[in-house]
Amino acid sequence: MTATDDMPWVEKHPFISFPTEPSRDLIRPMWALLGECSSKIEHVSGTPLDQPTAARLLSVFVAKGVHATTAIEGNTLSEEQVLKRVDQQELNLPPSQQYLQQEIDNLLAACNSIPTKIVEGRQQFRLVPDDLREFNRTILGGLDLPDGVVPGEYRQYVVVVGDYRAPDAMHVNEMVSRMCRWLNEGQFAAEFGPKFVSPILRAIMAHLYIAWIHPFGDGNGRTARVVELDILLRAGVPLVCAHLLSDHYNRTRTNYYRALSAARQHPHHFVEYAILGLRDALVAQISMIRNLQVQTMWTNYVHSIFHTVDDHSGQARRRREVALCLAKQEKPVLAEQITQLSPKLAVMYSQRTARTLQRDLVALRRHNLVVHAPDGIRANLELVHAFRPFAGKGAKPE
Repeated sequence: MTATDDMPWVEKHPFISFPTEPSRDLIRPMWALLGECSSKIEHVSGTPLDQPTAARLLSVFVAKGVHATTAIEGNTLSEEQVLKRVDQQELNLPPSQQYLQQEIDNLLAACNSIPTKIVEGRQQFRLVPDDLREFNRTILGGLDLPDGVVPGEYRQYVVVVGDYRAPDAMHVNEMVSRMCRWLNEGQFAAEFGPKFVSPILRAIMAHLYIAWIHPFGDGNGRTARVVELDILLRAGVPLVCAHLLSDHYNRTRTNYYRALSAARQHPHHFVEYAILGLRDALVAQISMIRNLQVQTMWTNYVHSIFHTVDDHSGQARRRREVALCLAKQEKPVLAEQITQLSPKLAVMYSQRTARTLQRDLVALRRHNLVVHAPDGIRANLELVHAFRPFAGKGAKPE
C-alpha cells in the first residue's frame, strides 16, 4: 500500500504526512533554544511571590493570551478590556459590539476549562478528536456564524484561506484521528531531553496540523491555539508561561502567517519561529517576575531599617516613602521631582521646605538606601541583588 492509498490527501497536501520520526530533523538546528525554553519554564514554575502579586500577574498573562488569540482573528477589543473580562468586570459595550465580548468570553471559557479538568482529575493526558470538537463548540457558542457552520462539527465543504485550499472535507475525520494518534504515540509524545522539550514540540505541531487540516467551518485558528495551550498545561507548564506563544503570534502577526505558509515546504520554518518567540517571551517574563521580587525584598528591607528608628514618626514615614517610591522608577530622578513621585509624597511635603527634603535625602544616603548619580537620585537596589558578578572600578551598576 502506498502513502497515497493510505492517505489520499497527500497528493495535494504532501506536508500533512504524519512522519514517523520527525523529531530528529526538527530538533537538531534548535536544540539549544528548546533547552533554554524548558529551563526558563522550570525557573518560573514555583517562583516565590506573594499571593496578590502572583494572582495579578496570572490575570495579566491570561488576558494577553486570550486577547492575542482573538485579535489574530479580527477581534478589536483592547488588552485592557480583555483583562476586565478576566477579572469578571462588565465592559458596557454597545449592542453592535456585544459579539466581541462574546468571542472573548467563549475563549476564556475554553481556556479555563483545561486547568479545571486537570485539577479535578477529569483531563486525560491523551489528545482525542472530541477535545478539538469540544473546544470549537465552546469557542463558537452563541455567535452568528456563516451558513453551514455548526460549532463542534467538522466542515462538510472545501474552504479556502488566502492562497491555501484546505483538504477535501471527506478526509477531515481521518486526518484528525490520525493526528491525535500521531501526537499521542509518535516521536513528539516521547520524553527526550529537558523536561518540557517534548511538550513544546508536540503543542506547536498540533497547532500547525490543525491549521493545515482546517477541520471546522470557523474558529480553526482559535481552536489550534487552545489545543496548544491544552497540551502545554497537561505537561505541567505553568499557566503564565503557556499563554506566551499566542501572545507572540499576535505581536508578530505578519511573520505568523508567513511562517505558517513556509511550513508547507518544511515544518521547521514555523517551529523555529514559534520557539524563538517563546524563548524571548520567557526572558521578558522572568525579568518581570524578578523585578517584582526585587520590589518585595526592597520593601521588606526598607521597613526593617525604619522599624529600628521610629516607625510612627512623620520623619520616618516620609523617608520610608521616598525610598519605596524611588525603587519604582526606571531611571534616576532629580531631587526637585521626588516630592511628586506619588500623591502620598506630595501631601507629606506640602507643608515642608526644600531643606526638609535635603535632610531626608542625607539620612537615606546615610542608611545607604539611595545613590546620588550624575543624572539624579535612585534607590540603591543593589542591596537586595544577591550573587552579583564582580565589577571593575568605575563600572556602571546594572
